[in-house]
Parts: sequence; structure tokens; C-alpha cells
Amino acid sequence: MSNLSLILPLLVLVVVLFLGFAGCDTVCGLEPVTLPALEFSLQVVYPLTVVGDVKFTFLRPGHTTPETKTATQQGDLFVFSFDEREIGAWMVNCAMTGSVNGVPKPKVSPTGNFIMPDSGNWVYRFVASISSPDDFTFQALGLYSD
Repeated sequence: MSNLSLILPLLVLVVVLFLGFAGCDTVCGLEPVTLPALEFSLQVVYPLTVVGDVKFTFLRPGHTTPETKTATQQGDLFVFSFDEREIGAWMVNCAMTGSVNGVPKPKVSPTGNFIMPDSGNWVYRFVASISSPDDFTFQALGLYSD
């Protein structure tokens, strides 16, 4: 009985270490869990040009303090992609200074509200375009599957 009481905990330890190093997904054939991807995107329609940075300000689900991130330019798109995504209700807006006929004007978009689904790749899209000869406007288009 005393040999069994010494061997049993060692066997349990070996199994736990094996699963820890090999991974439960490998041993048990489980699929890895992947979070849905999320990206914020602003399309700037020519002849409107951006002066300075494009910034996205957002409130994550369950948080009370908004965060602001600078977008990177990819052609006529300004994009911010997340490393960590959270499922639930989000709020987001976009701020930029646009140049219309050489005159810079700072503006903030309408706030977009959306529920982040629990699977898939998603983009929340904004568009900035000229609305009159000396002004521009934002549109929050919403959440789209990528």
C-alpha cells in the first residue's frame, strides 16, 4: 500500500507534465480556440487628403475608460488592427484633420456602436469624403465581415 501511495502521485505528475508540454490539443485531438479578428478602417475619398494622423478612439466591452490608437496608412485606407479582441458591445469613433482645397479642418466621426460576434473576421468601416467645396463629412458604415 505504501508503494502505491508513492507511485500514484508520481504517475499523476507525469501525466500532467506530459499534457502540459505536449498540449491537450495534440494529445486529445482538440481544435485550437481562435478569437475573432477585429479591425477599424477609414477610407478617405479623393480629393480629400489627410493632414497628420488618423486616430480611432474606442471603448472595449466592460471597460469604462476609452483608448485611442493611431491608424497606419494602406493606400487610401487608414487601419488599426487588434491583437486582443473582446466579444461584446463596443463604441468607436474616428478623428482626423482633412484638407479641402488646401484648408485643414479637424473633425470627429459619429460614434459607431456594435456587438462583436464570437467568431469570424470583422471590420468596422468609416468613410470620409468631401461634402461641399470647403468641407468634408464622415460616415460610420458599420461592422462588416471580412
